[in-house]
Amino acid sequence: MNLNKGVIFCWALVVLAGGFMLFGPTPGGGNQDTAVKATVDGYVRAFAAGNGNAACDSLTDSAREAVAAMGKKIGATDCPSAMVKTRQIGGKQVRSIAQKIRVRKVDVDGGRAKVTLRAAGQDSVAELERTEKGWKISSLPKA
Repeated sequence: MNLNKGVIFCWALVVLAGGFMLFGPTPGGGNQDTAVKATVDGYVRAFAAGNGNAACDSLTDSAREAVAAMGKKIGATDCPSAMVKTRQIGGKQVRSIAQKIRVRKVDVDGGRAKVTLRAAGQDSVAELERTEKGWKISSLPKA
């Protein structure tokens, strides 16, 4: 895999990873659709701003590990550095796409949620889990 393809793949992993939890609710409380959407929006804003720590805090442990593993292909040592390096390598184009990601649909089923995201004219589905710390992105997006 060449560097450009590695960057694109890592970007897809990082940006759309359903990817998410800066504003997660207390488990079981309130409007879960709104809380899930806020989590995804917060994750995307953190990535677009280059805040790898905040973006990674939005992920489940397994999603963080997956991002860190993919990040090794671009010289990252952990999840936050993978976020930052992906954003740096992708430059303005990645930042622009990240800033345009929108939540189109939220489906909550108990402690799990599926979110349809629209980016660059295409939809992807990410999965989230409700944890003790609120909603967290748990899976890579599925087209």
